[in-house]
Amino acid sequence: IEIDTGKIAYLNAGHTPMLRVNGPQISAVIPPANPFGLRPLARYGRVEFQLEQGEALFLHTDGLFDNLGPGGRKFRLRDLKGILKEAPSADQVHHRLQTVTKSLF
Repeated sequence: IEIDTGKIAYLNAGHTPMLRVNGPQISAVIPPANPFGLRPLARYGRVEFQLEQGEALFLHTDGLFDNLGPGGRKFRLRDLKGILKEAPSADQVHHRLQTVTKSLF
């Protein structure tokens, strides 16, 4: 990530998707890839893009989805996307994640 220019280069080795957030629009940035170490000659997905003014990235580990959400059900990607659409700041996203998951943080 080039902070000054907003240029992003992303290499995926089977990770959960990095999310590109532009207001209510949320898209996963995840080129196809094999998990790291799965195969000796694995291929990895790589993508480059320009982060535009007002856009944000949400990076996370797969452990986020190991948490239980409301009612004891697993926290899912669609739950995260809902939070990102509703929360106007990073602090509010953090607070909401703490509120809706039982075992996070």
